[in-house]
Amino acid sequence: MNKSRNPKDFWITITDGNNLFDAEFRAGAMARASELGLNRIRIEGCETILANLESSEALRESNLAIICHLRDKKLLDFIKQYNIPAILLGFSQHNADEYIIPSCSTNNEAIAQIAADYFYEQNRFASYVYVDAFTSPDWDWWTKIRRESFQRTLQEHGFNDSVYHLNLLDLPPQDDAKRFLNNIKDIPRPIAIFACNDRVAREIVTFCDIGSLHVPDDIAVLGVDDEVCICENAPTSISSIKVEHHRLGRIAINLMHEMIESGNYNVNRRILCPPVRVVERNSTSRQEPKDHHVARALNYIRTAHIDLLNVENIVIASGSSRSYLQKHFKNETGRTILGAIHNRLLEDVKRMLEGTNKPISEIAAITGLVSFSSLCTLFKRKYGISMKEYRNKQHNC
Repeated sequence: MNKSRNPKDFWITITDGNNLFDAEFRAGAMARASELGLNRIRIEGCETILANLESSEALRESNLAIICHLRDKKLLDFIKQYNIPAILLGFSQHNADEYIIPSCSTNNEAIAQIAADYFYEQNRFASYVYVDAFTSPDWDWWTKIRRESFQRTLQEHGFNDSVYHLNLLDLPPQDDAKRFLNNIKDIPRPIAIFACNDRVAREIVTFCDIGSLHVPDDIAVLGVDDEVCICENAPTSISSIKVEHHRLGRIAINLMHEMIESGNYNVNRRILCPPVRVVERNSTSRQEPKDHHVARALNYIRTAHIDLLNVENIVIASGSSRSYLQKHFKNETGRTILGAIHNRLLEDVKRMLEGTNKPISEIAAITGLVSFSSLCTLFKRKYGISMKEYRNKQHNC
């Protein structure tokens, strides 16, 4: 434990990366730092930070704090030797047990689970493909997590032999569009493609346009990050999973402020910022159910007051019998009526956790559809954290 210090006396160095994650993270971090009166901010890359530490003993012994990606294990050695408060962005194999350093990252596992569930619920795909374009060990840890989580979630849904992985950099050296089209030509269609980010998704949509493949009927494409300038200017506008990198930056500054103020730099904490939602555009736009009874039932589930949300009322709204609706609802949507009710319920609970200060027990009582213990189980299964943990994360930024 170090002596408590005033965070305002520290120079906080933040990563200088120019990708969307770094830019939005940095904006959130700087906004929160300003609110806390932390005005001594430097923007530098990992390589620059390391070079400065190697060349300047005065810098190593100054009031320095670091928030950055890890590119070189030497940086960890400096952090440990000179007891520098630090937060790593993302997870790295270098962040081994002997180094107790907190990290911040988007929840890549949850991102992939959302993608897999989103495609699965459409109940129309013969095959599922994860596509990335990275080979560097320092960079590809996050896409590996997404790939494995996407595959695992689909396997849990019963898809074992129809889930594929394609790395654009592993394809034969020829025309980009031609090599992509050649490598998917034998995969059964329709295909659901989860791209590791929006830039890769744009490449895929462009290749499909060149190859006269219809998006989304032949191939549906989902990206990550919701980079609007990319998603809305592709040949077919791209659906994408929105991630709050800005909020992660705010959380990191809160943690750094807490570490410096308490004097405890050896914080064994890994903060994962959950994804927000799928922003739907034309690359995945879900077709309305062909069965008009199912369409009516879905509309009722989306719009009815929660007090009126039960199977009996949904059957009445659909204009069909219970047995007919149960069979055709499952065929059209890939889930049971009760499963759809639970999904709507959980979305409402999440909004109440975000937008009100009602006790969790009261929120559970408002829903009135399941017991408190069942609601806790359903929420954790869908979002990966408890309702209390979810609310605390919202209030930490």
